[in-house]
Amino acid sequence: QVIPRSRQLSNYFIESELNQLRAMAILIPAVFMAVTLFLLHITMARVLLTQRESLGTLHAFGFSKFELQRQTFLLGVLCLLPGAAMGMLFGYWLSQQMVDLYGQYYRFAFFRFQFDTPSAWISLSLCILTGGAGGLMALQKMLQETPAALLKPPPPAHNRASALDSLAFLRTFNLVSRMSLRHLFRRPLHSFVTLAGLIVSLAFLVFAKFERTAISSLIEQEFGQNQRQTHSLLFSKRLPLQARHGVQQKISSGLMEAELILPVIFKTGLVTREINLIVSPDNPLLRAERIEKGGLKEKTGLGISVALADALGLQLGQTVTLTTRDATPETASIPISHRNENLMGYIATLRRDDFIRIWKTPAAFNSVLYFLPHNAMIDSRALLNSIPALSGIQTKSFEKIAFSKTFEENIGVMENFMIGFSILIAMGVIYNNARIHLSERQSELALLQAIGFNRSELTRLFWTDTVLLFFFALAPGLWAGRIFVLWIMLSIETEMFRMPLQVEPETYFWAVIILITGLLSTALLIQPQLHKLPFLTVLKARE
Repeated sequence: QVIPRSRQLSNYFIESELNQLRAMAILIPAVFMAVTLFLLHITMARVLLTQRESLGTLHAFGFSKFELQRQTFLLGVLCLLPGAAMGMLFGYWLSQQMVDLYGQYYRFAFFRFQFDTPSAWISLSLCILTGGAGGLMALQKMLQETPAALLKPPPPAHNRASALDSLAFLRTFNLVSRMSLRHLFRRPLHSFVTLAGLIVSLAFLVFAKFERTAISSLIEQEFGQNQRQTHSLLFSKRLPLQARHGVQQKISSGLMEAELILPVIFKTGLVTREINLIVSPDNPLLRAERIEKGGLKEKTGLGISVALADALGLQLGQTVTLTTRDATPETASIPISHRNENLMGYIATLRRDDFIRIWKTPAAFNSVLYFLPHNAMIDSRALLNSIPALSGIQTKSFEKIAFSKTFEENIGVMENFMIGFSILIAMGVIYNNARIHLSERQSELALLQAIGFNRSELTRLFWTDTVLLFFFALAPGLWAGRIFVLWIMLSIETEMFRMPLQVEPETYFWAVIILITGLLSTALLIQPQLHKLPFLTVLKARE
């Protein structure tokens, strides 16, 4: 029988991987572009603020708003071009590494890396639009003022008491803490952008760690709990159930279960799907069923995987039609009694007695599951020679190692990539915010140092608002990470496997620790500048 490529297992794997890459290529860059737009907007706002009088002069001498916008757009683009060039080179190198990784895993007969020029131009265009938009957003507020107003220095921020100072419990705080809180709520836009950057970074870190823990959970559940056999024997044809005793005699003592695996056409309404039907003993021990709670209690019934039920919108109690793919196909209608929480593949399960009664056929098997204690091995060569119908022997330990190795290599690259970008986002947001903070408040900090504030008090005054934003970002960042994980996993879910959509507590803990490390690294870059404020030079400097 000829099996078309669309139904081959290798094609399922490749199509599933391509679908995952397609979803990741859309979702991840979109988030990165949004974060870049935020960072560039803050930077350009500060740059344009220092050139406020120059912009006012140009506007007064006849430069139109369009010309100023064009110059600002070009300035934003120039800021991003070096990063875009480095990103293109890094993307080229990373693409080669990923292509080599897939070539080693799938072992294609001919596999050649080709640079995708249209994708490169699209990426460059998005960078240009992002850079220009960040500059224009920063310029828009200034263009609302008249040229005469632009020629004057911006009015200083008010230092009047706010509603925050009237809160009774805040009066118990010391002077430094109240000053930090006042500054935090006086700059809502910068505080919001910093908070958003921390939330996004934390969400990415949760996702980066989730993939590895999810794969470990998938391997543990499928290879440790659902599939408990050490070896699987596959036969080229159906054998009578009594023949299992002869197979048992040729192998050392161990637990054995015979089952029948049939390719069937699964039909409900106008929807059809080719799946495997597993006919197992009444009380299987080696291929355990993780039955979802709430299943029906009828003796006759079909068990289907949760992934299949969700994909086709099937409900418990609904009747479906199964047609075998034998030389003489047979059809039967069976109600769905329960759903199985297996994570690999779309499958259906049926007890052997129900199968015999529904299809009116003698008991048979074409697969044998063995559990050999004490890491015993099967003499594969002798067994294949003694049983002509035996077509293959699978060792679960080898499958587990190969499965783990493949995902370790694939996920390792993506995990490091996501961690690096998450830390860069966090450090970029915090460093940019701290630099602006230091530039705007250096006169105030120098004056406070001159009147007797020590280094410890200045440090607390400078970093308290950042620390508060970090704590404010923890809960929404971890929640956003969980939502991001669910969104990505549902987008890349395939028929071959599905990730367990459960974020472990250690994933949240790990993400928080990595983010704290990034914040401390940023503080080490800014703190020396805070301790070297030249009092006289700062007070004489022009704002």
